[in-house]
Amino acid sequence: MNFMLQKAKNLSLLVVVMVAISVAAPAVAQNSAIEGTWELMSRTLPDGQIVKNPDIQGVLNFAGGYRNINVLFRTPDGSWGSYSAVASYKISSNRYTETLHFVVAKGLTPDNNETQYDVPGATNSSAVERRGKIVRIQPPFDPPTWVFEGDTMTATLDGAFVDSWRRVR
Repeated sequence: MNFMLQKAKNLSLLVVVMVAISVAAPAVAQNSAIEGTWELMSRTLPDGQIVKNPDIQGVLNFAGGYRNINVLFRTPDGSWGSYSAVASYKISSNRYTETLHFVVAKGLTPDNNETQYDVPGATNSSAVERRGKIVRIQPPFDPPTWVFEGDTMTATLDGAFVDSWRRVR
């Protein structure tokens, strides 16, 4: 009798583990398209000029439900500009939800080279479009559209730039 009871307990535990894995697997799959550390390789400007390191550098991390981006770039007058943001996020098969914790930016517009700080704490969502292995997200707060395809990502801000990123881990 104890043998049968033990088998039933083991079978019940196995069923619980399998259900947990089947529920968690889709969430992991949703994140795998964007999770990792991304390095900014180049920026293409509207006139076709391609800017590379050392005149532009950047790192973007999606890990553990947090997004962190840091980009350093030369402005048209030759001074340094920067953009940094930290957010928490969730992604599903069709929604990207983000809480923007803070942004620090300098030199984003030619008429303002002051360092700007913002601590919105706001949460918003946007659509996720999937076509095969391509994932397209228009983030709810940042204007560039992200397109992930394997270990490459393109961030496009119409009329301003197209950034090319590669996943380094």
